[in-house]
Amino acid sequence: VQAKEVSIFPNPSHTGLFNLEVEFPIESIRVLNIAGETLPEQKGQFGKNITINLADQPPGMYILEIIEKNNPPYMLKLLKQ
Repeated sequence: VQAKEVSIFPNPSHTGLFNLEVEFPIESIRVLNIAGETLPEQKGQFGKNITINLADQPPGMYILEIIEKNNPPYMLKLLKQ
């Protein structure tokens, strides 16, 4: 199994804006809060640089789920301070 080329910064974020850089094609992105509730899902065309905006969400831990075709989801922890 090859490691995914993903970087996210800043993490933690004080503003709620996270910059995501990926090296593989993405089908969709979703963010879950600590209670497991899904925030609005992002679908469409994604380039190598994506902004995740949690500015309107309260501080806390979030799970970023990156979905690519024909592979299991890739998950990352996000921390908004």
